[in-house]
Amino acid sequence: MRLGLNGSGVELVGSILLLVVVVQIVAVVLLAQEKWEKIYGLTMILTLIPSFSWIYNEIYLLIPFVLYFAAHKTMKRSDWVYIILFSLITVPLPYASFFNSLPGFHKVSLSTLTGNVAMLALLLVNSPGDFVHRVKIVGGTYSFFYDGETDCGERVIRNGAGSIVQCGLDRAAEAPRGYAGVSVSFAGDASDLEEWLELLRADKIFCETIGDGIVCVYGYSPLLKGGIQVDGRKINVQIALNQGTVHIGSPLLLGSY
Repeated sequence: MRLGLNGSGVELVGSILLLVVVVQIVAVVLLAQEKWEKIYGLTMILTLIPSFSWIYNEIYLLIPFVLYFAAHKTMKRSDWVYIILFSLITVPLPYASFFNSLPGFHKVSLSTLTGNVAMLALLLVNSPGDFVHRVKIVGGTYSFFYDGETDCGERVIRNGAGSIVQCGLDRAAEAPRGYAGVSVSFAGDASDLEEWLELLRADKIFCETIGDGIVCVYGYSPLLKGGIQVDGRKINVQIALNQGTVHIGSPLLLGSY
């Protein structure tokens, strides 16, 4: 049973759906930092945009699927969301009569379209963001490191030619942009360290124990902007645990911890 739309109405709905998908694809390709995300956006052009795209074109999705697992050798809880979406996309659920009447979509299954739209939306939500927006810790002390002087913040520490601004979460979003690094410190233990690695979907690049048992983990999170190269690997987050205090910094922890 088809929807009660005339020719112009069907064409309008089809055009709107196509526009939404195109905007999502462009945003993902431009904003994504991980290689598999960019490749996934490009495969959507092959599977959803052409009017002659049949179900067998879903085989293109094997490319970002394989790249995803190559980049995430250690499974996290958040990985199951992507696995479910990948599965939904490739499951050949029956065609929906609604999509049978839309130009450019009548040969694509309902599961492929809905799964892809959901995946694209998820990638946009999880696109790289500012540290303060990704790491919100009530009661934590945020430190912003500037190359020059600044007078903003609850506490300003002069550090040679630079400045360190310290404040709580309520003032962190007001800190001036252009800082060289940012970190937050709070009371916690090893479970908190692991939890934040999970929340940031961070891959551990390497770990080390320094001083009197200070545990440091260096990683890369697709949810955080920026990064630096360390021994040929990109790092944008460092988490340290020192005597009941957890420190999270990006791209690295600056100052004492």
